[in-house]
Amino acid sequence: MEKKKTGFFATIWNLIKRGVKFIWNYIKIAYEYVKDNAWIQPIVIVILIFALVFTLQGAINGFGKIGEWFKKDKEETTINLYTTISMDELREKLDNGEDFVFIITQDTCSACLSYYPVLNQYLKDNDDKVIYALNIT
Repeated sequence: MEKKKTGFFATIWNLIKRGVKFIWNYIKIAYEYVKDNAWIQPIVIVILIFALVFTLQGAINGFGKIGEWFKKDKEETTINLYTTISMDELREKLDNGEDFVFIITQDTCSACLSYYPVLNQYLKDNDDKVIYALNIT
């Protein structure tokens, strides 16, 4: 004789099995009814097509929201970690003989826009580094 399992998970598992059997019995009854009555078959097919269309539409909308999550991540990476500097500040640093790193950027430059994520990652990895950017737009 097999020992009956008890406990929370065993109870949940038994409820799930009983629920699946219950639903399966109704599916079999509905299948037999549709099989025996030819006039209802086109109606069932139309209902299934509508259900499929609305389900796909919901799935597509759901995937669109997932795409927005990635856009949000992309927007977060566009926050630049470099320090902007004006031409006067640049001249002052050069006149003082300071050692520093600066880049020249432009708002419409596609190479600059593609370089910002690399630069941001470098600055995240090296907190003690400061890079100045001169925007010539």
